[in-house]
Amino acid sequence: MRSDLKRNKLALLEAAGEIVRADPGALTMQAVAARAGVAASTAWRHFSGLEDLMHAFAYQQAADLRGFADRADGSPSFMDTVAEWVRIVLRSGPALVHFRSRRGFLERTAASDDILVVADEAWRPALGELLRSCGLGDDALPTAKFLANSVLDPREILDLHQHARMDVDHIVVHLSGAVGGALRGWAASGAPHIGHG
Repeated sequence: MRSDLKRNKLALLEAAGEIVRADPGALTMQAVAARAGVAASTAWRHFSGLEDLMHAFAYQQAADLRGFADRADGSPSFMDTVAEWVRIVLRSGPALVHFRSRRGFLERTAASDDILVVADEAWRPALGELLRSCGLGDDALPTAKFLANSVLDPREILDLHQHARMDVDHIVVHLSGAVGGALRGWAASGAPHIGHG
């Protein structure tokens, strides 16, 4: 993509996130274009509508997390990855929440949802570390992904930050522990791991 096109697309994504943070009801393609400093026709050239724009926004957040994992040589710790996710959510969470998919995690995984494919690349090394620390094998990875998705929901992270007044460090410690506890509890219950029965 040409540098000016890429710059415009990133400006549009950033503008959409800013508008949703400030006033979700004000989100229109025209408002996004104006905030990004481009013509409305430019916004429409990049995105077919608000749903397409917000899908691209969510994809960008997953790509940012994957970039974090890549910069950590593909092996960031689970807690470091959770910390990066919490920072992304606190920066962009209102937009992620506003346009959250109505389909469940397993349904979207089965459909090879492009956002989940990128997110999987970001989370896989960290969840592998968590599995090892829990004494579980790679066969538990789909269960770990499901539980992490449930516990690390942007709505709940924002709730802890805004209403429980937790700072990033406390959110990371508590939610990392909750994912590990949920994974150990699932294994102890004797329930088969997702995808294994």
